[in-house]
Amino acid sequence: MTNNHIFLHPDGTGIGLSLGGMKVLFDGNDVHTMGDQTGGSGWGFIVADVYAPAYYYAYAGNIQITNNTIQCVADGNNCLLLVGNGSVASGNTITVTGSAMGINVAGPSANVTNNTAKPFVAAATVASNTIF
Repeated sequence: MTNNHIFLHPDGTGIGLSLGGMKVLFDGNDVHTMGDQTGGSGWGFIVADVYAPAYYYAYAGNIQITNNTIQCVADGNNCLLLVGNGSVASGNTITVTGSAMGINVAGPSANVTNNTAKPFVAAATVASNTIF
């Protein structure tokens, strides 16, 4: 999925754009939220590598989220959520409005490099990022 303009409208579920699958490339896109995407749901994300039950994670991996611009309104939740195996987030610019988490690495392994985002929580390889 490359070079798309994506506009997400809040629907109360907290679910934005979930990629899933194996060897997925999400590159050069711009993603916009039209209001608080996760408002009212108590959790959620704007973009996620995988959104599925935990038993499905073994069937998804090597998802490349690169060179995207993500405009994020997801108060108290995640702009970019990584839970899959071997996901890569690199070269992304995430503009956070409100109290959302820029990048949240909640899965077993991810490589997060050269992004510009609000601070994020990660237990992964994190290098050459601009954090403010």
